[in-house]
Amino acid sequence: MTLVSIVTPTYDRPELLTTRAWPSVLAQTVTDWEWLVVGDGAGRETSAAMVGLDPRVRFVNLPRHDYPEDPEAFFQAKGSAPAAWGVDHARGDWVLFLGDDDALMPNALETLLGLTTEADCVYGRVEVVGHGFLGSWPPECGRMQYAMWRRALGFNVDPDSWTRNQPCDWDLWSRMLEGGVEFAFTSEVLYRYFPSTHRVPEVSAT
Repeated sequence: MTLVSIVTPTYDRPELLTTRAWPSVLAQTVTDWEWLVVGDGAGRETSAAMVGLDPRVRFVNLPRHDYPEDPEAFFQAKGSAPAAWGVDHARGDWVLFLGDDDALMPNALETLLGLTTEADCVYGRVEVVGHGFLGSWPPECGRMQYAMWRRALGFNVDPDSWTRNQPCDWDLWSRMLEGGVEFAFTSEVLYRYFPSTHRVPEVSAT
């Protein structure tokens, strides 16, 4: 059994996928992981970039999901269908999402796994590159950019969360909190998030 499944939905950003996300996975101090990259109708360049990286890397390219046309609804829904597929097909005891243009700190998995004796969903702080930092306790949607959770809990993202005006990750954490899942937090920065110019979350300076 693999210890951690890192799930990355992607469309057509092969350069960022292979020069930012992938090096951060490969640099992990914990080596018992799989990187499950799920294409959302990705093109040939993305498929080609994933060939021969590492035996622990799995790439599957799904047909492009039918997303809503409204810009806000699209933002909330994008990547949710391949993310859900990735969780359904993960082999690890623990699951963690990683954006195709984001990066994990080298000790991210090791530090998060160290928290798992306390809880079934764990997270740390995030560097929002160029803007500040995100992440605090207690857990709160909008103040979390990522989390790692025990796959046996059975939670997954809902591709229809946009119909409730919720991004799929916020919706996932909300359902976990409502379901009584125990969370644990470290103030250590473990994730680097590269926001789009018009989507910068509320951050702190330190």
